[in-house]
Amino acid sequence: GMFGEFFVEVERYATMTGRGKTPDMYGHEAFIEGPSTLKGGIDYTYYWYLLASLVEKRPQFADGIALSYRSELEMLDVVEPATGLPEYAMWTFCNNHDNWRMQVMAGGEAMSLCQALLAFWPGVQVHYAGDEQDFNTPGSALDGWAREDLSASL
Repeated sequence: GMFGEFFVEVERYATMTGRGKTPDMYGHEAFIEGPSTLKGGIDYTYYWYLLASLVEKRPQFADGIALSYRSELEMLDVVEPATGLPEYAMWTFCNNHDNWRMQVMAGGEAMSLCQALLAFWPGVQVHYAGDEQDFNTPGSALDGWAREDLSASL
């Protein structure tokens, strides 16, 4: 299937995922007329809750992760058209090129916790280039650090 990057509210990407739903269709077997579109996408919602709880040391925001997931299940069409079975295919991540790496901002333990959580979370865990080599460069794309040179792990 096709995937997209959603840097919008869930109400907007709900119209673009699967068969698509508008707010009046949430919680019902009703869909936007037409073929299925995107299978899923890069979901920033979880990232912002992880960032707030692990980096900004505001643990109360960790509850937002489960609340967001429950809300998304009401709002998104997660049925795989080929099988007719539910398949939550949103992409989740701990790092991206738009922000400093989590391990730089909060330390390696926070990064490990984020990766462990997402490993067992529904969806597709995405690793940002360099995470597998434990890159800990500061900066973001705006700072010129978005594309570090990758080398073989030793």
